[in-house]
Amino acid sequence: MNLPDTFSAKFLTTGSDVDGFGNLKPGPVLAMIQRSSELYLRSTPFSVEELLRQGRAWVLVSVTCEIGTIAFHESELTMKTWACPSKAPVFRRDMVFADERGQSVIRAALFSAVIDFNKRRIDRTFDIEGVPVRDEFALEALSRLKLPQDIKWEAPISRHVHNSYIDGIGHVNNARYADIAYNMLTPQEVEKRVRRVHIDFQSEMRLGDSYRISRGARADGAVYFTALNGENERPVFITRFDLGKGEG
Repeated sequence: MNLPDTFSAKFLTTGSDVDGFGNLKPGPVLAMIQRSSELYLRSTPFSVEELLRQGRAWVLVSVTCEIGTIAFHESELTMKTWACPSKAPVFRRDMVFADERGQSVIRAALFSAVIDFNKRRIDRTFDIEGVPVRDEFALEALSRLKLPQDIKWEAPISRHVHNSYIDGIGHVNNARYADIAYNMLTPQEVEKRVRRVHIDFQSEMRLGDSYRISRGARADGAVYFTALNGENERPVFITRFDLGKGEG
């Protein structure tokens, strides 16, 4: 099977994708990124459906994205994605969403792996043979985020996993983690605009789980979030939001 080195698709943003200031929200952006990955995988032998038939599933290890601005709530974006140099069992895929003028609106790097669906562990025997790789990157990104020592943390808050968080894999969907963190921003922080997002997905949460989420900030304006599963004390995720104009 001959696969192209670049896959493209079109998306239309809507009013529900932006906040009250007209800025793209992290959750809908991650949902578009996730949908883009699924559309691409459908053109390969490694689609979500095919892997599920094999007792496997794709999971995100981490995602980094830079979020720009759109001129209108309803804007047509053209997405292009390609595989980057990486080493099994973690695979990197980058993507760019451009507006009708060809200006970059979203740039993203995804680090993904395949798990044994029943064991819920990474399948280290899996590889994406035959997928062409481009030696090009949409942005600088690392698969894991290191927490700085100078973060000023607030007291953790207890929360529960709700029905709407769960996806077809039976755990909290990736985009919901962005929503969880975004909902803890102040109105002033929302107005500044989330321009860059990094999320490490450390362990899954399932329906009925509780979690404790902590929020912290640095002098440079970056806001961090960490969460522990209330059922087993395992780290769940780390998120960093960069606010303000900046790049992206």
